[in-house]
Amino acid sequence: MGPGSATDGTGRHSLRLAHARPAHRTLTAELSRSTAINRQGMIMGLNQSLMSGANISAPLISGALIGHRLFVSWALAMAAIAAIGVALAGQLLDTPRTR
Repeated sequence: MGPGSATDGTGRHSLRLAHARPAHRTLTAELSRSTAINRQGMIMGLNQSLMSGANISAPLISGALIGHRLFVSWALAMAAIAAIGVALAGQLLDTPRTR
């Protein structure tokens, strides 16, 4: 058994992704880098809270929309969320950083 693989209890090997969330790590690094040192704990805690909320609500909302065969609504909701994220990231990255 090599690195990155594990048994699933039946003797079969399954692939285990060690780094499945590169976007989350990048966001966390940027938040840490762009935040004043005395506020990093608060910002990291807020980030973790928001990520936990998103990890709970996203599958529930997506599952409900897909379960009711609202595929277009699901696609539009995901596109709107992505567009809001891009707009916010663009706005934050355009502002000068002061530490």
